[in-house]
Amino acid sequence: MLDLMRNRFGGSWDGTPPEIHGLLQTAGKKLKVEVMLVEATGQWQVSVFEGGGCIAIHQSKDPIEATAHALSQCF
Repeated sequence: MLDLMRNRFGGSWDGTPPEIHGLLQTAGKKLKVEVMLVEATGQWQVSVFEGGGCIAIHQSKDPIEATAHALSQCF
């Protein structure tokens, strides 16, 4: 999954499911991305942080879709 995240979104990614972390620099923004599986709902939750504050959250059954949607909210 890490290679898929790198190829789709760039940046650096680490961790193993159910918790993955990414660091991205896009359009002059430095973003930290947390992708976690919420076992109670069976959905992946993606939180995007900039400068220590959360700027986007999205949930989906698919971690790639959830990440793409959360990141799209940041621009």
